[in-house]
Amino acid sequence: MRKDPLKEAMQKVSALRSEGNTEQGIIALQKTIQKQSGIVVAKAAEVASEWNATGLAQDLHDAFYRLQKNGLDTDPQCWGKTAIVKSLYDLAWQNTQLFIDACKTIQLEPVYGGKGDSAVGVRTAGIQALVQLPTADNLMVVNMLADLLADDSPKVRAEAARACVYCQPLLVAPLLRLKIRSSDVEPRVLGVCFDTLLVISPDSDTVNLVLEYAQNKSLIKKLAPSHDVVQSEAIASLASSNLVEAIRVVTHLYKTLSDTQLRRVLLMALGASPITEAFEFLIQQLKEAPVSEARWALEALKSKRYDPDVKIRIETRLKERKSKELLEVYQSWG
Repeated sequence: MRKDPLKEAMQKVSALRSEGNTEQGIIALQKTIQKQSGIVVAKAAEVASEWNATGLAQDLHDAFYRLQKNGLDTDPQCWGKTAIVKSLYDLAWQNTQLFIDACKTIQLEPVYGGKGDSAVGVRTAGIQALVQLPTADNLMVVNMLADLLADDSPKVRAEAARACVYCQPLLVAPLLRLKIRSSDVEPRVLGVCFDTLLVISPDSDTVNLVLEYAQNKSLIKKLAPSHDVVQSEAIASLASSNLVEAIRVVTHLYKTLSDTQLRRVLLMALGASPITEAFEFLIQQLKEAPVSEARWALEALKSKRYDPDVKIRIETRLKERKSKELLEVYQSWG
C-alpha cells in the first residue's frame, strides 16, 4: 500500500511530542519546520511552544515567509502561518516586522461561488501579538489597529477592537468611538467596541455614548443596520460592566423597556457584573418581577451559587416568592 507522506509527517511530529523535549527531538522538529508544508509546520509550531524551544524561533520566522510566498500550494487554509505567529508570541519573539506582516496577510483561495480569504486567523493572531509586544512602536500599532478595524472580516474587526485593551487609552479610545459612530454591518463588532471602550475609558462620556445605543434613539436607527441587535449589544455591555454608573443607568433603563427579549438580555448580562448593585437588582427581581423575568434573574445568578451568602439570599427570596416554577429551576442546579 502506498504511504501518505503528509500522514507520516504528522505522525512523526506526534511521536516527537510524546518523546518529550530532547536534543534529538529539537533537531528533528527544526527540520520539520524548515521543510514541511503548512499543516505539518502548524503541529510542529505547537510543540515548539509547549517545549519553550526559543532556539527554534528563527526557524519559525523563516518558515512563515516560506509559507507566505506560495501559500496556496504550501499552506492552504493558512494553518501553518497562523500557528507560527502564535508560537513566536509564546516564545517572546521581539521582532515586530513579522507580526506586522501577519496583520497584512491576505490569502485568497477558491471557494464555492468565487474566492475566500483564508488568512483571517493570521491577521487576528498578528494583532493579538503585536499589541502586547513591548518593543512595538505605539504609533505603528495604532495605525495597524485602524486598518484592521476596517478589515473585510468581521472577526478581524472585532479582534482589533478587543486588542485595544492592551494599548494606551488616549491613543485608541478615539478609534473605537469613531468605529462606533460610523457603525458596522456586524453588530457584534460594535458590541466588542462598547465592551472595550468601557474598560479603557471608564467615565461618564463612555457610559453616555453606549447608553445612546442602548436606548435605540432615532439617530441610531439611521446610522446602524440591525439597530435592534446593536441595542441589545449596548445593553449587554453596560449591564456586564464593572462600572457602578453603567449599572445604575442600565437598571433604570430596564424599567422603560417594553421588549421582553431586551429585558432578558439585560438581566442575564447583569449576572456577569462584579458590581454589588447589579447583584442586588437581580435579587430584587426574584421577589418583585413577573415569574418569567424572575426566572431570567435567577439564571443570571446561577454562576454565583457557590457563594454561601449568595445562596442564602437566593433561597430567602424564593421562599418569600413561593413560586413552584422558580423553586424547580433552583433545585435543578444540584
